[in-house]
Amino acid sequence: MIRRVNDEEGIKKLVNEVFQSMWFTAVSTRGKDAPKLLQKVVNVTEVVAACKDTGYEFFEQLLENLLKKDEDGNFNKGALIACEQMVDCLVEHVLRIEEKSVESNEGKGCSSRLVSCLSTLYLFSKIKADLMVHHATTLQPYLDIKCSTQGDYWVLHYVARILEMVVPLMDHPSESFLAQLEEDMMKLILKHGMMVLQSCVSCLGAVVNCVSNNYPLVKDCFQKFFGVLCKLMADHKDNPENPTLQNRKPTLLRSLFTVGLLCKHFDFDAKEMGDAKYSVRDKVFDVLYYFIHHEDEEVQHKALTGMGFTVVRHYELMMGKMMKELYNHFLNDETVPIRMRCQVLKNLTMYLTEEEVRMQKADAEWKKHAKEEDLKEMGDVQSGMASTITQIYLKQVLEAFFHQNAQIRMAALSVIVLVLRQGLVHPVQCVPYLLSMGTDPEAAIRIKADQQLQDIEKKYPGFIHMKALQGIKLSYRIQKLLQDDPTRPVRGIRSPDENTQSLNSYLYTVLRGNRSHRRAILTSLLNQFDDSATISLAEQVYLADNLAYFPYQTQDESLFIIHQIDLIVSVSGSNLLQSFKEALPQIKQVEGEPQLIDDDDEDDPDLLIERMPADITPFKEICQLSQGCILLLVLKQHLKDMYGYTDSKIHRYSPAEIKTYDKPVNRRPGVKFNPEHTIKLLAQGSPENSSENDKKLKIVEDYLEFKELMLNIDPPDEDESEDNKSTGRQTPTPGRQKNPEGGGDATENKTGDGDGVQGDVIEIHDENSTGAGAAPPPKPHSTPIKTTIHLKSSRHFNSEKKKKSRSRHSSGPSSASKVHSSAKKKKKRKKRYGSDSDDDYSSDNDPDFVL
Repeated sequence: MIRRVNDEEGIKKLVNEVFQSMWFTAVSTRGKDAPKLLQKVVNVTEVVAACKDTGYEFFEQLLENLLKKDEDGNFNKGALIACEQMVDCLVEHVLRIEEKSVESNEGKGCSSRLVSCLSTLYLFSKIKADLMVHHATTLQPYLDIKCSTQGDYWVLHYVARILEMVVPLMDHPSESFLAQLEEDMMKLILKHGMMVLQSCVSCLGAVVNCVSNNYPLVKDCFQKFFGVLCKLMADHKDNPENPTLQNRKPTLLRSLFTVGLLCKHFDFDAKEMGDAKYSVRDKVFDVLYYFIHHEDEEVQHKALTGMGFTVVRHYELMMGKMMKELYNHFLNDETVPIRMRCQVLKNLTMYLTEEEVRMQKADAEWKKHAKEEDLKEMGDVQSGMASTITQIYLKQVLEAFFHQNAQIRMAALSVIVLVLRQGLVHPVQCVPYLLSMGTDPEAAIRIKADQQLQDIEKKYPGFIHMKALQGIKLSYRIQKLLQDDPTRPVRGIRSPDENTQSLNSYLYTVLRGNRSHRRAILTSLLNQFDDSATISLAEQVYLADNLAYFPYQTQDESLFIIHQIDLIVSVSGSNLLQSFKEALPQIKQVEGEPQLIDDDDEDDPDLLIERMPADITPFKEICQLSQGCILLLVLKQHLKDMYGYTDSKIHRYSPAEIKTYDKPVNRRPGVKFNPEHTIKLLAQGSPENSSENDKKLKIVEDYLEFKELMLNIDPPDEDESEDNKSTGRQTPTPGRQKNPEGGGDATENKTGDGDGVQGDVIEIHDENSTGAGAAPPPKPHSTPIKTTIHLKSSRHFNSEKKKKSRSRHSSGPSSASKVHSSAKKKKKRKKRYGSDSDDDYSSDNDPDFVL
């Protein structure tokens, strides 16, 4: 439930109300309610402990929602009192746990319950540190515990973090308390590992900078560590093989890390630190930069980490030539170790995080004096630096996402999230990369990226639509990179054996609500399959997978795709066949004399092979492009099967009739999109050792197969005999096909009363007509592809064919043609605005069949 705290406003409000009534309602601390308060505190600590692996962001957001000021500047008093009671109870609970631990004399270190209590207190302190002010002196002795387990280190970490936020808020803390605190911090800095070290230096920074101003103590500590670094650097320059250097490696690593941390929290060039003979910042930069190029990778990593700490305060270093070249090298060079690239991204994340905290503090301070301030005179230069630095490294960060290591991808996404949250760059340039991140195999990355897209669409409607196609292409790029088996094509689906869904389904759900945006992206994707396509066949399979499994909700969505497929296949298929013909020589040699090619020769494989020139590259390209049309037809059949559409329903569909097809649809279970032919073709590849004749034969076979396939979709008109000619417009008839039942032409059509159509009557043959005189449809062919395609007959193609035939044979306008033209229009209108039933009407009542 707590993870829904960042959901849409309605759910967010409901979650806040539920938790306020359950946890954050004040109760009496005496009598019957005292045990209730303790139980409530125990429940909260257990929830916090359960959130350890997934992160505390949700709990922090919940506290922030409950404890933030409303529009009038007032706190939620009930929640505030409840939090005070819970914090007091937690501190008492911590002491009670400690007493039990001493009494039992376990000696096994701090319990997990104590760690959970302190982590909960830390979260309360992050949101409202005032709650812990009275308990600072109670927690300070915990800095002196002896560490024997991992839990002990977490206790030190949380206590130091709590004191860091609470001590600056204390009114006149005692000198002895501050002196003891500084002494404890120095001991822990010299003795413990990275986690405790970071917490203690950060706490020391807050105490010294805000309360005690004991800068000599800090400067003395810095000089000890920095002196060690300078000495080791000089020794390494003299003799890199010096065995002493290897023995002192742990000291070197600690010094690199600690010097960077101290430079992050203290400005050693400030007046408070005393007069320096040189720029400490530049000297530290030179030493760290030297060790970044050390031969030992572990030393490089610690030096780079220290550099990241240093540039948080001295951000101008990131705009220098040396740092830009260094970061660009680590982000772009594929030979760089993963931990180094990841550390650069972490450095940028740390800088942006600290910059966000600084801006929040500055904003809070400005609100106190807002009426007295003049925006023109503020001149806040630092606020623009984060945007400048982000723009320097943004492109490299975005490209760094395309890596096989999930840790690097998450680190890159974390930088982008901070950039977008702070509004440092225009969000539209991040949209394509976020769309590709939304297809990541790692659920944590997907959810985080989708959340950013949701926020962008809410604030800037239309931005996602602008970059949708580019985002889908980038998603193919990342999926190809993460593909386990490079020999198999990249599929655009997730969980193929269970509930199959498109990898880009979230993108479609965002665009689905706006019909123009939805149709625009669908059209753009389908246009990638036409004869002018520039993408590979493998990428077309990926796009087809997405189109097959987008979460369609209405009939209009899937019928629109089928409608567009019919248009694209009709145009592209004809263009490809024509291109193939034009690429062949139009003259053949017969007994040594040139002779024009007959139409009958175009279907003869042997003659086609003879006519093919030596360079067969154009023919290969045409055959390759034809696979896009085949893939679209398989997709069309899949959509028909999945949503149960009949041919008549597809014929009646019109994109302009929005309300008619705004009906919900349900997927049929068990229907899978499986373009076997295309996948098999990709798996085979192009045989390198085959002879030229074999290659030509394969091209001719593909061409003839594709040609027959197109004829099944849109059979051509054949020339009419002289007997059928009329004085007006020539009667267009379908192509003469042999009756599949054996023998006889299938061209003879009869009207409902059994009389043949003669004279000026325009004869229309509808493949879906069930009337007595309708021509029987041809049998499906034996191969899988042709079977699929026979089911894809479209009214669009028949109507196009009739238009061509009439224009070719017409000898001028006549009254008869006008009459029958209007009759045809009536028929179309009847089809379009008729009932939504899938049953075809009888040809007996069709005005086109009766004169």
